[in-house]
Amino acid sequence: MKKIFYFLDIWITQEDYNFFIDKIFLLSKGVSVKDIIDKFYYKIWEDNWWKINKSFFLEAITFIDYAKKELDIEFPDITWVYKENFLLSNSELYIFDENELNEIDIKNTYFVNIRYPWFNHIFRIFTQLWWTALWVNHRWDWIYNDKIFCISKLYRGDLKKYVGDVIIPFINNFNESTIKVLYNFINANFSTNKIVLKKSFWEMWNGVKAVDLLNTDFRKFYSIIQKQYTNTYNVVESFYIVPFYEILTENRIYYLYDKKSDSLEIYCVKQKNTNFEWVFELESFELYKGIQVDWSYVNKDDIINNKSLYLYIKEIAQLIWYETWVLELGVLGENNFRFFEVNPYGGSLMFKEDQEDMYNFCYNMYKNKFSNY
Repeated sequence: MKKIFYFLDIWITQEDYNFFIDKIFLLSKGVSVKDIIDKFYYKIWEDNWWKINKSFFLEAITFIDYAKKELDIEFPDITWVYKENFLLSNSELYIFDENELNEIDIKNTYFVNIRYPWFNHIFRIFTQLWWTALWVNHRWDWIYNDKIFCISKLYRGDLKKYVGDVIIPFINNFNESTIKVLYNFINANFSTNKIVLKKSFWEMWNGVKAVDLLNTDFRKFYSIIQKQYTNTYNVVESFYIVPFYEILTENRIYYLYDKKSDSLEIYCVKQKNTNFEWVFELESFELYKGIQVDWSYVNKDDIINNKSLYLYIKEIAQLIWYETWVLELGVLGENNFRFFEVNPYGGSLMFKEDQEDMYNFCYNMYKNKFSNY
């Protein structure tokens, strides 16, 4: 009989973990997974008292249905790993249990990881030794497959079409003369004076800065780089420069792409509504500080039936071939779109209207991975 070790997000709080385990207990009382999502998962514009808005919860609770229906494994045979310790000795894996080690039957165990940082060599070896170590959208991978990683994949296609101009500095010794060269080069060669500086890896748009070069002299530009993108080792941390896009709408596309069948499925779409009026005066784009945002539900058929947009999304999915929660893109005009980034999302932005679609999205995320490993 197969068992499962499911690695929860190590960065969730103890309160989040306790909340999750309490809801797992409800399953033994006959409550269904979908009823738990309906009663205890955060919905935009609804009364959310004593509900949770963490993606790990939706992913894990959905996995219970997947394991039962697709793998014939009941939820009591799932071990929820939060902060447990393990030891790998040659090809044998053990879990610490107080003062002793218990060996895990690896041949009859699935090791499933969504958000746990599998940075330990143990997890690297999993993939070499066994075909039962599966992961989807795990954050450690995302740290290395960052924004620049995704953009690098687009170089195989029409980069201008997907990103527009892009500059990726690689500065290991920060000094005035180097930044002066960078400043002059951007002014002489970029398609617009309005640019955006973006850290390759950050959250909530912190580390993203809009700059109007017509109103920014070298000294101010130098100060921005020094303050926001240079570390204590005098190295400019990975960042890149793209145009400031005058967008009509910004959409988050929840998608899955099956490379074997070359099929793209869009499950739901949200629209991010942002006020950019004072953006060039702000230190960063960090959400809900200087930048005010609200969200709108979009009928996914509006995107699917837009043939040029659907093809654009599929082209990006084919090039990147990197599956995570959402593809972020901007609509600049008719048949004119721009790729922003892919995002694993800490909170899922569920509406009541797309509750079932979000469930199906998580469910099929596992199905894609398990059927193709």
